[in-house]
Amino acid sequence: MRLSSGALLVAAVLGALSVAPSVAQDSTIHSRSSLTVASSADMEKIPPKNGLNRADRMFMMDAAIANRAEVKLGQLAQNRGGEWSREFGKDMAREHGQALEELKKIAGDKGVSLPGDIDAKHKHAYMMLSQLSGSAFDRAYRSMMLKGHREVLGKVQAEMRMGRDSMVRSYAVMMEPAVKMHLKMAQEQTTMMDMHHGG
Repeated sequence: MRLSSGALLVAAVLGALSVAPSVAQDSTIHSRSSLTVASSADMEKIPPKNGLNRADRMFMMDAAIANRAEVKLGQLAQNRGGEWSREFGKDMAREHGQALEELKKIAGDKGVSLPGDIDAKHKHAYMMLSQLSGSAFDRAYRSMMLKGHREVLGKVQAEMRMGRDSMVRSYAVMMEPAVKMHLKMAQEQTTMMDMHHGG
């Protein structure tokens, strides 16, 4: 019975992160079944429990900063980027904004205070990008998206291995396919719109 609350959380967050209203139901159903398998396999070594360990707390802090950074950089991309950056930035601002809201709910439930701003590293990246526009912005933004999503993916997978709390680990399980998809989109310079139209 303990897994039922985790499964519900995954389903709820997946609903919030569905990529488009027209395909939300199908993609959520498909993702939910595959995530249940992934969750069971990954969490077998450390049975999920209620209560945070050090890995859970560190992951929540890192995820909050990463989500905030993606929202801010995505908003900047919509103002200063070329065509790809504008569309990709819109996707990132929307999806990471929704992911941040879900994380805030978990943090509230666990009594954890999340960082209210991005860290110095991401502030420096934002400052650098804010001085660019057009194709120069696109190149720099894409490079940041590749590096950033690889780093986040590593942290997500570390939480799935070492986290203790069922809600936080379920959140990491939910994030993994989304981060992988964003990384693939940056590698191929595609957007959600391209993917929905088979591009």
